[in-house]
Amino acid sequence: MSNCTVIAADGQDFPPPRFLSIAARLLCEQPVSDEADALPEPWRGLASLLAATDFDDRQQALDGWLAGNRDDADAINRALADADPMAPIPVYEPEGEEWPPLRLEEPPEAVPFPADVLPACLEQFCREVAESTRTAIDIPGLGMLTVAGAAIGASVQVGIKRRWTESALLYSVVIASPGRSKTPALRPVVRPLAVIDERLRGESAVRLVEWRESKRAHDKGESEALPGEEPPQLRAITKDITRESLVLVLQDNPRGVLCFQDEALAWTNSWNQYKAKGTDEQFWLSIYSGDPIAVDRKGGRESVHAPHPFAAFLGGIQPRMVRKLRGEDGGENGFLHRLAFAFPDAFPERTWTETEVSEEAERDWTNAIERLHAVEMRSTSDGLQPWVAELRPEAKARFVEWYNANGAAMDEADDDGREGAMAKAEGRMARLALILSRLRRAVDPTRPLVDGDQVPPVELRDMEGAIRLTEYFASHAERVASVITEGAGTADALTLLKWIKRHRPAEFRESRVADDVRRLAKDPAALSDALRALAKAGAIRPKMEPAIPGKRGPKPSQLYEVHPDLR
Repeated sequence: MSNCTVIAADGQDFPPPRFLSIAARLLCEQPVSDEADALPEPWRGLASLLAATDFDDRQQALDGWLAGNRDDADAINRALADADPMAPIPVYEPEGEEWPPLRLEEPPEAVPFPADVLPACLEQFCREVAESTRTAIDIPGLGMLTVAGAAIGASVQVGIKRRWTESALLYSVVIASPGRSKTPALRPVVRPLAVIDERLRGESAVRLVEWRESKRAHDKGESEALPGEEPPQLRAITKDITRESLVLVLQDNPRGVLCFQDEALAWTNSWNQYKAKGTDEQFWLSIYSGDPIAVDRKGGRESVHAPHPFAAFLGGIQPRMVRKLRGEDGGENGFLHRLAFAFPDAFPERTWTETEVSEEAERDWTNAIERLHAVEMRSTSDGLQPWVAELRPEAKARFVEWYNANGAAMDEADDDGREGAMAKAEGRMARLALILSRLRRAVDPTRPLVDGDQVPPVELRDMEGAIRLTEYFASHAERVASVITEGAGTADALTLLKWIKRHRPAEFRESRVADDVRRLAKDPAALSDALRALAKAGAIRPKMEPAIPGKRGPKPSQLYEVHPDLR
């Protein structure tokens, strides 16, 4: 039996399933756009007639057309009565048309990194790093945003509402195959912060030696002067990112640090090495949100506390290893949605170049990072607190406009797995606007980063740049999701795809999946979303069956055809 047209008992071509689905929607006042365009005549004309007719008159118009053109009007009406107006509209396929090639393993095309959102001199540095290391501009670009955010640290936050502020913290992962110069491109970006870190460590070591000598002299009675508290060990970068050690670092460094790892998996693999499962990932989620964190030591008798934790992360990973970043629960808690990915698909050829980063470009970047890091936190009666940069009215209006559009897009996302990432994008966009605004002032030595007791606000140009970056990260998150789900789009769709690969059916009914896959059987909405996602990916397609005149009994569940490449 063809998927599109069957011969009725009187010899006339029966309506294709696509028409039956469209007409059923029209008769139930469900929305239809241009789906009828792919139909053959006369069904395209009839669908257009129904769409142009007022809803209350559509059944009468259909009956009139059938009476004047068809001898099988009753069979068509029975088929329309059996058609589900809420089911996906099947693709119209003329007899003998083959499936298009299946490209599940090909991630969506990457959006180019918008380097021009950076101040001009820093954009030049970004491009020179990419050219000198023969890599995509995305890699130094994401590194610069993350390092700049780490240099700002907890010193300044952006205020969206009175109770909604965001820090400059980013969790960033660059994705590229071996030999694509991930680490060589990130090192010159991190270097200014590494120099600051080396200086802080040296100064801390000197103070610690002096404190120990003073304490030893006091303990021996050689001096009456009390040595005071042990001096903090200042840092700007750390590679020791176990939970307890990081809280100790953050207690000594309230403005925060950058966690820089050549391999991002060293980050997630370090979780829960020495303790029960289920704690470290939540710890990092709390840091991202800026929630106060504490670690109990010595059986709970001592507690190490960080009221404004700030620990940005920057690392790289290979595409084939991305699936391992999902965390303890497969990413269901939104951990992946908090990551900012750079997953470029275009790289320059690996040919020798004499190009190097110019001294002027290096100096511009170094000066910007040093100025950002020099801003002290606000000293209050409650201790050290972040400064708050407000949004200028026009920047706030643009944020609200984007926020509302993003909310509408979330409502229309059809539960396809994007909602979590779209929700997390709201806070990240504010963070990006903060970073861009501070960078823009940091490259101009005549403009203060803190003016008396005020912090210059975030301006419209910063918000516009943040919106462009948000669109970039959304595109690259889709590429990551495609890799993680093997092109299926969502975790549930991947479960269904694996079932198809295991059983290799030419076609299957929805009820069979519900019988075989316990996870999806317990959640009909998840099964429906998974079917829709695989249909969108071109792995399956609905196959609507015309009603057989005279047949009675319950209607079978939806039938789907499977792409031959999966069989």
